[in-house]
Amino acid sequence: MNKIYYYDHRVYVVHMTFLSWGGCSIDRAPRIGDMDRSLEDEAIRSLRAMHREGVIHKDVRLANMLFNPETNGVMVIDFERALLLELPRRPLAQLVPNKRAWKSETMDAKKVTGDSSKRSRPSQSFSEDIWLAKTAFLEWNADRWARVARAPC
Repeated sequence: MNKIYYYDHRVYVVHMTFLSWGGCSIDRAPRIGDMDRSLEDEAIRSLRAMHREGVIHKDVRLANMLFNPETNGVMVIDFERALLLELPRRPLAQLVPNKRAWKSETMDAKKVTGDSSKRSRPSQSFSEDIWLAKTAFLEWNADRWARVARAPC
């Protein structure tokens, strides 16, 4: 940037982050036909993308989701309670290059990939995030149908 930005108290701003518009509340999303199901699918797709990067949200609610009509996508926000997992790193070389080193390499592979019991906990958290999203959309749809049923004809 060729422009100098000043902050109160004469502090130079060295780095600046530009954020884009995330969208509007899920409640304001158009409800046309099977759009509710599409929103739920997009929300779960967003959560799974986060899970692939090793992030567990831990606070999945409709208040923490935004709908962007330009992309027809759902953006998840508010990562205050989120957990960042350290995923096991892939080995740089083959684990079993030849038969002579097979036993020691196999032992190292268990250390690198981790024990399956250690991986079950993040897996439970991932499924908990998905379950919370499905529950939130289920309640949202039930509330919407209750309002429709109460409306005078």
